[in-house]
Amino acid sequence: MLYLKNKIMILFCIEKSSWFNLETLSNLSNIIIAFLTLVLGFYVFVYQKNKDNKSDEETEINRRKNIKLQWFKEIIIQPKIDLVFNFYDQINSIKSKINGNDLNDDEKIEIINFIKKEQSDLRKSFLDLVQHINNDLHSELSLNVDKLTDNLTDVISNDEFKLKNEITYNREIKSKIEYSYSEFLSKIFNYCG
Repeated sequence: MLYLKNKIMILFCIEKSSWFNLETLSNLSNIIIAFLTLVLGFYVFVYQKNKDNKSDEETEINRRKNIKLQWFKEIIIQPKIDLVFNFYDQINSIKSKINGNDLNDDEKIEIINFIKKEQSDLRKSFLDLVQHINNDLHSELSLNVDKLTDNLTDVISNDEFKLKNEITYNREIKSKIEYSYSEFLSKIFNYCG
């Protein structure tokens, strides 16, 4: 048995008297393991700290968005949404102003001025406030209302349309009002700050 032990030690070139014995090898491996553990711990610490910083930045951005959205809802939407509803109700009321298939010039001017006045009122009372919150949203909403106004004034001023006819009125006026209305509300309620 002793002979076998000596052979193994010779195979590993380890002698009892050399500095490179099993105890030294064990200590050296413990130092390497400790060093690798320290490096791994440092890496995890730095990685987690960077991740936390990014998370903190995202949290702060989301917090600011939520505050801005809350102010938008409390200052503009809740007290002023009735103005939007009123605008579309008033625009829908032009049907009662259409007395016949052929409108004379005075009736056309009266209806077009009415549409433009309602647009102006909405712009002053609602859209100008939105501009202070978000220019892009303001532009989208203004474009929606301007497009509706332009379409309606074009239809009213065009003599080819027989607007007293229910089908023609629904196709040329009512459907455009309804589309504008749904788009307007969609843009407001889908606004995320």
